Amino acid sequence: MAWEPLAYLRDTPIKKISEFEVIKKYFSNIGGEFHRKNKISLGVGDDCAEVTTKKNLLISCDTSVENVHFYKEINPKFIAYRSCAIALSDINAMGGRPLGYQVSLSTKETNTSFYRDLAKGFKLFSKKYGIGLIGGDITRGQFQLSITIIGEPHKKAIKRSGARNGDCLCISGKLGEGKLARLATKKSCTHKQSTAAYLTPEIKLEYGSMLSKYASSAIDISDGFLQDLQHLSEASEIGFNLDKATIPIARGILFQDAVMCGDDYQILFTIPISKISAAQIEFRRRKMDLHIIGKAIPNKKLLLDNKEINQIKGYTHF
Repeated sequence: MAWEPLAYLRDTPIKKISEFEVIKKYFSNIGGEFHRKNKISLGVGDDCAEVTTKKNLLISCDTSVENVHFYKEINPKFIAYRSCAIALSDINAMGGRPLGYQVSLSTKETNTSFYRDLAKGFKLFSKKYGIGLIGGDITRGQFQLSITIIGEPHKKAIKRSGARNGDCLCISGKLGEGKLARLATKKSCTHKQSTAAYLTPEIKLEYGSMLSKYASSAIDISDGFLQDLQHLSEASEIGFNLDKATIPIARGILFQDAVMCGDDYQILFTIPISKISAAQIEFRRRKMDLHIIGKAIPNKKLLLDNKEINQIKGYTHF
C-alpha cells in the first residue's frame, strides 16, 4: 500500500501538549464567524453551548472509530472532515439545515501536529457548510471521533415513516461511488479524484430544503441502499417496487455491489404522485438530480422489476 506520509509521524522532536492547550490553541474558534447567522449565542469556552431558536431542533450523532470506519493511515485532516460529513448527512436527510456541531475526541496522541491536522479538517468542514464548532470533549483512549450536529428543519422534519401507497421513490445520485473511493483509498490515502468520495464526501445541503417542501419520507443511505430502503419500508409499513433500469450506478461497479455497499451519502426519499410534476420542474430548474427509481406498494415487500428481493445486505457496525 502506498500511504501518504503523516505530518505528525514525521515531526522530530515530538512536542507534547495538554488537553486544555489543545482546546485553546486548535479548537477554540473554528467556524465562529457562522455562529450569529446560525443562532449560536455561546460556543466553545463554557460548560455548554447555547442555541437560540424558536423551531424544533434536529440532533444527529455519529461515531467514527479507527480501523472500523477509517484506516489509521489516513491524514487526521480527512478523518476530521469525513466524520463531520457523515453526521451532517442525517440532518440533511430529515429536511434540515445545520446550526453547529460538537466533537468528542478519544486519542492517545500528544503530538501537536496531529491536532493541527485535525483542526484543518474541522476548519475545512466549517467553511464548506457554514457552521461552527460549538463544544465537545477530549479524553485518552483508542482513536475515535464522535460528532454531534445540531440543526433545525427548513419547514418540517421529514421522517422515515411518511411514505404512502403510490408515492414515487427517488434518489439524489449514483450508487457505488463511495465503495470505489474506499477501495482507491486503501491503495493510496492521497486526496485525489478517485478517493475524494471517501475522504471528503460531499453532502448536498440543497436537498434539505427541497425534501422539506416535497418529500413524504426520506433516509440517508450511508449504510447501503437496500438495507436503508428496508428501514424506510419498515418505518412506513409499506413496500416498494424498484425499476432496475432507472437506478443510477457509478461506472466500474456491479449493480449488486452498488446496492449493498455503504459510504454513499445520497438521500433516498418518496414524493407523493400529486407533487412529483412540480418537484421535477423545480429540481430541473435548480440543476439538482432527481432520479425516480420505483414506487411505493401496499404489500410491504421489496421488489425489483416485480420480483421479490430475497437478499438484503449493507454495512453493519458489529
